[in-house]
Amino acid sequence: MLGIKLSDPMKPYSAADLRTGLRLVVSNSQPTNSSRMQPAASTTASRALLGSFPDGERTHALTQVVGRMLAVGLEPEEVAQLAQDWNARQSPPLDPDKVLSTVESLAKTDARNHPERQERSSHEGPLTPLFDLSEADIGMLLRTSPQPRRWLLQDMLPLGVVGMIVAPGGTGKSQFVLQLGVSVATGIPLCELWKVGEQGTALLLLAEDERDEVHRRLDRIVKELAPINPSMANDLSQRLLIKSMTARDNLMTRKKPHGTVATTGYVDRLLLTVAGIPDLKLIVIDPASRFRGGDENSADDVTRFVEEMERIRQATGATVLVCHHANKASMNESNGMRGQSATRGSSAMTDGVRWQLNLAPPQKKVLQALDASKRYLSAELAKSNYGPPIESEILIRKSNGYLTSVRAGGVAVTLDDRVLQLIRTEQAASRSYSASMFEKTFGGEDGQLAVGFNSVAKAIKRLIDSGKVRKEKGKLAALMSSPPSPGP
Repeated sequence: MLGIKLSDPMKPYSAADLRTGLRLVVSNSQPTNSSRMQPAASTTASRALLGSFPDGERTHALTQVVGRMLAVGLEPEEVAQLAQDWNARQSPPLDPDKVLSTVESLAKTDARNHPERQERSSHEGPLTPLFDLSEADIGMLLRTSPQPRRWLLQDMLPLGVVGMIVAPGGTGKSQFVLQLGVSVATGIPLCELWKVGEQGTALLLLAEDERDEVHRRLDRIVKELAPINPSMANDLSQRLLIKSMTARDNLMTRKKPHGTVATTGYVDRLLLTVAGIPDLKLIVIDPASRFRGGDENSADDVTRFVEEMERIRQATGATVLVCHHANKASMNESNGMRGQSATRGSSAMTDGVRWQLNLAPPQKKVLQALDASKRYLSAELAKSNYGPPIESEILIRKSNGYLTSVRAGGVAVTLDDRVLQLIRTEQAASRSYSASMFEKTFGGEDGQLAVGFNSVAKAIKRLIDSGKVRKEKGKLAALMSSPPSPGP
């Protein structure tokens, strides 16, 4: 702590008080090898601190004062306050915003050039072990069987992970997560495709949609599903919680004056709020930009936000999904960057979460097989650390906005479905192919399937492994049954 507080710019301080309060002199007890500036070297900084400077000299004097205070180990927040006090004694003073930006800039430079100061401040007090080694003992893991994995959406979305839904603005992610919340609360399959693994309470924090808009969307979902799900209304009233968070300060992390990002206490308040929710299975944060402070292109800043998501997951056991906007490159329907690279900002977001679903307009080669008058959405599982990759799904937006699976209606959309349908069509026309001949005939970018030969080969293998296709005398033969049923 400082020996004096310079909060009153009109109060007269002696030169000795100022030098002592800002540590520009060395106390008798300070070791001779200290990194603090010695009195003989502080003359220039002392003059800058005590003097009043005309136009053209004040900015230079300010940098001397700020640089000296950072050099002696003051925290940037303290430096910012003291620099404003110094500025108030100038006639006329500098713009306060310019003073603050100068402190921020010099603090970043000082931290970059002198990391030892950061290390010194972070290790105040006696060092203690990082953790008790008994906590790392794996004896119990070797003596017991692991718990079976639990799923929020069966074989698709695990329970108790931090995940992310990535989509361009206006694509339909808010509609999708609202339907997801309804599915978790009622047990009704999501988009008539993904089965619910564990039914429970869902909490949606929506910072882009007003309550009236949420009301309209929810009403359309209920009207779509209620006729065949008579207990739906009761389940929703007990297990679905939706809070519009528009026009509020929702930042879980915030940029500090010297450029680093720190937590705000928001997550602690959220955990207090959800403590009384029974059987909480899902929390949705929509969108990330309304809840995250700092620079979205900074890996450190983004990682701090992901860590807050992990705190929520650890405290509640629920799946925590954050909605995030896609980058511009991913929106190109012909050759857009899909997969994990679709995320806007730092890749630390994708690296930090354990599951990622991308929602985007389908690529043109997929749209060619669909009704051009309809509105479609591609759902691509871009990252999952808990199971094998699955084919992208195509969703159709009905006139009321409701999203449902095209495949659930019997339309062949995934590569496996299209390969199976083509084998059946050719088989019905008395044309048969070996696997390699089928690949050469229908594969390739210019082929009927419009995908690479290797992708066709993998699809054939999956169909054989699943029992939908078999080999008869070296030729491919498909079971002449109805199209694949929805769901895993």
